Amino acid sequence: MASYADPASPPPDALQGWRRFVEQVGERINTLPMLAALVLLYGWLTYYIFVDVIGTNIGFIRAGFQYYPPVAYSRALSIVVTLIPLLWIRRNFHQLSDIIVFQIYIFVFVPSAIYLTMAVPASFERQLGIHATLLAAQALLETRRILPTLSFARLPLNERAYVAILYLGALTVVVAMYFLGEYSLDSLDLTSVYERRAETISEQSGDILPYIANAAVTSLAPICIIYGILRRHWLLSLLGLAIAVESFAATSFRSHLFVPLFAVGVALLIEVFGRRSFGWVLVSVGIALTVLPLAFDYLTGSGGLYSWIVHFRFIGNNGFLTAQYFEFFEHAAKGLYQDSFGRFFFDPQYHLPIAELVGSTFSIEGNHANGNFWADGYGNMGLAGVAFASLSLVAICWLLDSMVDRSILPISIAPVISFGFGVANTAVHSVMTSNGGVLLIFLLLLMPSDQQSRRN
Repeated sequence: MASYADPASPPPDALQGWRRFVEQVGERINTLPMLAALVLLYGWLTYYIFVDVIGTNIGFIRAGFQYYPPVAYSRALSIVVTLIPLLWIRRNFHQLSDIIVFQIYIFVFVPSAIYLTMAVPASFERQLGIHATLLAAQALLETRRILPTLSFARLPLNERAYVAILYLGALTVVVAMYFLGEYSLDSLDLTSVYERRAETISEQSGDILPYIANAAVTSLAPICIIYGILRRHWLLSLLGLAIAVESFAATSFRSHLFVPLFAVGVALLIEVFGRRSFGWVLVSVGIALTVLPLAFDYLTGSGGLYSWIVHFRFIGNNGFLTAQYFEFFEHAAKGLYQDSFGRFFFDPQYHLPIAELVGSTFSIEGNHANGNFWADGYGNMGLAGVAFASLSLVAICWLLDSMVDRSILPISIAPVISFGFGVANTAVHSVMTSNGGVLLIFLLLLMPSDQQSRRN
C-alpha cells in the first residue's frame, strides 16, 4: 500500500512552528460549515459573472454565450445540489486521489449545477433529472476509497538521469513544435482564440502536432516546472514554461498556457498551507479565479474580458458545456464514441466530430466545444456514458493511489492537478491516450524520491 509516512528530517524549528500555525488555521477553515459558506460564495460569483458580466457583453452574446432566465425554484435547487457532495467528499488529505476528486467537485460539478439553470432553456423537471445524474456521478467517484491499493514497484532513476530525461524531452518538444507549428503576430493573442482555433484545427487535422502539444502540457510541462522549482533546476522550469507558451501559440488553446502554470501554483499553495486541509485551499483558488479577473474588469472597464479569459476558461466553460451537451443529446442520437474507440465498433452517427457538432450548434461555426468527462460520456452513451466516465476516473485514481507515495510529494500533485483539468475538458480515456496521461504515469514511475535527490 502507498505510504504517506512523514519524512525523516523535519524542517528547522522556526519553519516548523510557522507550518503548525498555518495548518491549524487551515483546519479551522476546513470545517463543513466554513466550506459550505465558501462554496455558496463561489457559486454565487459564478452565477454573477455569467449573468451580469459576460452576459451583458454583446460580443460574447454573438459568440453564443446566451443567458436564459432561471425557471421557478431552479436556482434554489442548484444551491442545494452544490452543497450535497460536501456530506461525503474528503476535504482532508488521505491519498492522492482525494485532491483529484475534490478538484472535480469544485471545477466541474459546482459550475455544472450553476450553469444548468441559465445556459439552456431546460424545464425544472429536466434540471432535476440532470442534477440527480451529476450527484450520482460525483458519488460514484468515492468507490475508489473501497478499492485496496497495491504496492507497485516504482523504478526511480537517480537524480542526474531523471533530470537528463526531462531536459531531453522538453528540448525535443520545443524544437518539434517550432518546426511543426505555424506562428503569426497574433499567435499569443488571448482574445482571438476562437477565430484562430477553427482554422488551426482544420490545418492540423491528421497532424502529429496536436498530440505532442496535448501530451506535453498535461504531463511534461507541469513536471518540469515544479521539479525545477523544488529541486532547484531553474532552467528546467523555464523550459516547462516555454512548452506552455509555445503550445498555446501553436494550437490556440488557452488551457495549454494556463493549466501547467495553474497546476504548479495550486500544488505550491497546497504544500505551503498543508496537504492535510487541502479542501479550503482549492475552494479559495476557485474564488480567486473569479474575484481577481472580475476586479481587473472593473478597474480597466474591459467589459468582462478578463473574466472570460480566466474565470470562464477554468470554471465557467466546464459548467456551460455540461448544460449544452445534456441539452443537445437529450433527444439526439448518442455519438457512441465515434471520435475515439467507438469508430472500431460502430458506424459514425455524425459527419462532424462531437465537439464540433455541439460547438457549431450553440456557438460560432467550426468551434470545437470539448465537454468535460461527464458531458462527453452523456453525449456518447447517455446515462451509461456518465457512469462509464466516473468509473474510468476511479480506475486512474486507484492506479495513482497505488503508485505514488510520500517520497515524490508534492511534485506529483502538480501533474495530477493538470490531469484533473484534462478530464474537465475531455474524456478520461482521451486524456490517457492522446493527452499525455500515459506519459504522466511513466514519468511518475521513474521520478527519484526526495532522499535520492539529496544524495545526488
